Amino acid sequence: MKSEASTPVLIRARDAGRVSAWKLPDMTDAERDRLIALAQKPEPEPITEVKVVEEEIYAEKLTLAQWESIVEEARAEGLEQGRQEGVEAGRKEGLEQGLQQGLDEGRARIDAQLQQLESLIGQLQRPLEQQHQALEATILTLVEQLAAAVVQAELIARPELLNAAISDALNCLPPNSGPVRLRLNPDDCALLAKQAELQGWELIEDPAMTAGGCELLAGASRVDASVENRFAQVADQLKRRLLPATSDESPEEGGE
Repeated sequence: MKSEASTPVLIRARDAGRVSAWKLPDMTDAERDRLIALAQKPEPEPITEVKVVEEEIYAEKLTLAQWESIVEEARAEGLEQGRQEGVEAGRKEGLEQGLQQGLDEGRARIDAQLQQLESLIGQLQRPLEQQHQALEATILTLVEQLAAAVVQAELIARPELLNAAISDALNCLPPNSGPVRLRLNPDDCALLAKQAELQGWELIEDPAMTAGGCELLAGASRVDASVENRFAQVADQLKRRLLPATSDESPEEGGE
């Protein structure tokens, strides 16, 4: 028995349409690779269908009292939230202001304490400076007294030093001053008697003159070469070297 699929179909000429030539498909390498890639492409995942279910919500009818209660609760909740936020903001602002105020007060107290400390240090330094100055003056006076004693002993032990003092005094006289007169301690007059006779000096004894010193008179000129005067000059130079500030301030204090 022949199959119906193999039975030929007859088409009448009037029913036949336009016939086009059938061409062989493109079997080049590029086309073949494209077809193979399409054949190997995995199937897309099935799209899950989303079903929207519409549900009807039935609103319960609210009474006026219930609406007022809901509104009051919302208002109270809003007020409470606002109060908490305000309290938190106020607390932060208060902390910042308190911290700044504390810093300012702390700085003011520190400045005041520093001023008090500086004042106390100044009060302590003034007595120390005064004591230091008094100590310097005492030491200098002691040095003067000690030096005077040493000089006096040296002049007694070395009478020839008197000749040096007389020579220095003669060098201070202007030329042609006239005859020379020397006021000396009686003990020194005895020592210089022969030399005075040779030099033509006139010797005048004066017990008040310290041994080793003299006073030279020539015409209108007078040279004080006493031990006290020479020692005072040396001591004054020593004071100026050791206490320059005191020496500079002394004239100003005297002027006041």
